[in-house]
Amino acid sequence: MCAGRRRFRFNKYMFPFIECVIRIYADSGGPIPISSIIECMKERHGIRGVRNIYEGRDAAVDNGYITEVHVKGNRGHTSKRYYYVPTLIGTIDAGIYQALLNSGIESSPETVHTFLRLMRFIVYWDAVSRYVNAALILLTRKLAAHLNCGSCLSQGEGKCAKYHICESVVNKVGLWSLRLFYGAVIAKAIAGVEVKDLKPKELAGVMMEAYTIATEYIEVLRSDNYFYSLLHEALKEGHIERSLFEDMVNSFMKRERAARNAAFYVTHQLVMNINKPVTNTAVNSENKQHQLKC
Repeated sequence: MCAGRRRFRFNKYMFPFIECVIRIYADSGGPIPISSIIECMKERHGIRGVRNIYEGRDAAVDNGYITEVHVKGNRGHTSKRYYYVPTLIGTIDAGIYQALLNSGIESSPETVHTFLRLMRFIVYWDAVSRYVNAALILLTRKLAAHLNCGSCLSQGEGKCAKYHICESVVNKVGLWSLRLFYGAVIAKAIAGVEVKDLKPKELAGVMMEAYTIATEYIEVLRSDNYFYSLLHEALKEGHIERSLFEDMVNSFMKRERAARNAAFYVTHQLVMNINKPVTNTAVNSENKQHQLKC
């Protein structure tokens, strides 16, 4: 391991633990006792082994995804037990991980770490690009004011000729404002800029937004549904036998899995070496892995 780099700790219980903390924190608005998280892990994820739940907690804390805090009781005494609060970067990575999980890509620790580090860059650029929405919001609000949309919408549909265009304008402003807000939060968090006054309920929105962005980009690792549609159509019309259909699907899935693994291997090498200088030794094909890999 490289000097100064903390090893990424991962197990299959970590992100379910984080997801439970985020969900409960968004609802309760305060630090979460372990008993509530254990109940959530059992009900939402079917994880009943307390030891496994604590393994997820330990990994989440070690990676900086969850913080442990002490809280004061009704009598002002500080509890000796830890309560748990999600961090912003943990919330973002939880959304990215959910996109990975739903993609069907094999989730080995190396794949998860590589995917998270790469997708942070992609999610960042998508999020920061939303800053242009500020100009759209300003101009669209001016348009709404010019159309007197507030008065028009208050009259109701059928009583104002501009109702539908005003409704569309107001909805667009709301959508762009929400995307700008979450984009700014995500971009700042990934860039290491402090985000102040974020409400607990908004964390759930951050996780969902990170998931949505990551899902959109992970589509490049998925195959076009055209292939399956073509096979199903050919089978339905009787142009191919079911045995050939099943053989082609199984063969395709096998090759698709190999292609995904190859793509992630190359991506892993990119992420591992992204901050390394390219030297004469580094570009030598015989020594590249030895010189640059940590």
